[in-house]
Amino acid sequence: MSIFNGKVAVVTGAATGIGRATALELARRGCHVALITRSNRTGLEATAAEIEAIGRNASTHMADVTDREAMSRLPDEIERTHGKINILVNNAGVTLMGKFQDQTFENMDWIVNINLWGVLNGTKLFLPALLRQDWGHICSISSIQGILPLTTQTTYTATKFAVRGFSEALRGELSPHNIGVSAVFPGLIKTDVVNAARSVGEGSDRAQKNLAKFFEKYALDVEPCAKQIVDGIEKNRARILITGSTVTFDLMKRLMPSLTDTIVARMMRRGIPDM
Repeated sequence: MSIFNGKVAVVTGAATGIGRATALELARRGCHVALITRSNRTGLEATAAEIEAIGRNASTHMADVTDREAMSRLPDEIERTHGKINILVNNAGVTLMGKFQDQTFENMDWIVNINLWGVLNGTKLFLPALLRQDWGHICSISSIQGILPLTTQTTYTATKFAVRGFSEALRGELSPHNIGVSAVFPGLIKTDVVNAARSVGEGSDRAQKNLAKFFEKYALDVEPCAKQIVDGIEKNRARILITGSTVTFDLMKRLMPSLTDTIVARMMRRGIPDM
C-alpha cells in the first residue's frame, strides 16, 4: 500500500506549473489535497476538479504566502475540511531578472517575501498540524540556482540558496518526530515563471524573451518533474535533483566549485542568442 493513501497534502502555488502537477501526482498516489494560490481562482478550481475526478478530495484556498495573517487561518480551515495535514509542499515562487545594480529595494523585497518568507511562513504555520500526526513531510522548491549561482539573477539565487539551507537545517531538527524534509532542485522546467518574471535594466526584457523561448524548446514538462518530486517525498530524500543538467552541475560544483562558477558566469555574459 502507498504511504500516501489517505494522507492530506497542502500545496502552495497549485493553480499552475509544478504546483499543479505535484498536487495531481499526489492525488494519483492516494492523497487528498488542499490547494492554495494567491489570485488564480480559475486555475485552482480546474486543478481541484481534476483531483476529484481521480477520486480524491480537494479543497481550494485563496491566500498570498506573504500574508501571514491570511496564511495563519488556513491550517485550522484545512484540518476542519480534511481532518488532518500530513504533507506540505512549499511551491509558490517568482523570479527577477537583471543586474543587481539595477534592482530596486522594492523588487528585492518582492522576491524575498515570496520565495523565502513564503516558505518560512508556510512551514511555521503548518508545522503544528504535521507534528500531531505520526508521519509527515515538508517539501520546498529550491532551484538549480540553489546549487549554481547565476549572474543577472542574483536575488533569485540568494532566495533559493536560503531555501536549501533552511531545508537542510530543518531536516535534522524534525527527524526525531518522523517528519521528513526535502529541498527540490529543478533545472529547466516548462512553467510560467519566466514569462511572469520581473525584468530590470537595459536588455533584460530581450533576455527574458529569449530565455522564455529557450525554456519552451528545451525544458522538461511539469508532469515528469512532479513524479520525481513525489518519488523523493516517498523515499524521504533530502535533495531531489530534477533534470540531467541539475545533476551534472551539482557534481561539477562538488568537484570544482570555483571553476564551475567561472564557466557559468562566462556563459551568462554571452547571454542566450535570439531564437
